[in-house]
Amino acid sequence: MLELCLYDHTIFLDDNLINEVSNKLRTKIKIPDQLVNEIIPFLKSHAQIISPLPLGEIVSRDRDDDKIISLAISAQSDFIISGDNDLLVLKRYQSIPILSPRDFWNILQQHREKFGK
Repeated sequence: MLELCLYDHTIFLDDNLINEVSNKLRTKIKIPDQLVNEIIPFLKSHAQIISPLPLGEIVSRDRDDDKIISLAISAQSDFIISGDNDLLVLKRYQSIPILSPRDFWNILQQHREKFGK
């Protein structure tokens, strides 16, 4: 999924999300520090790093997830792709669908079948 997004889509990140990804790679996925220290610069070099504007309201059950929504709004994203249930239960914020990686993959496959891309 990451490879697909790197080549066919624009990934938007901010410093908070980069730190969270780094932390999750180490603690949840148990990737060794040396490899994380290679992944994060690669990810940063292939994403657009922006500074999101605050939402001004609490949207998610997990206040930290509001930062993801704020980032998507600031970036004018087409989708939020996340495995976080606190985000996924929202299904959408304003005009931005919030999808699991699998649901996003399914949408891409349907698009390819329909348009041949």
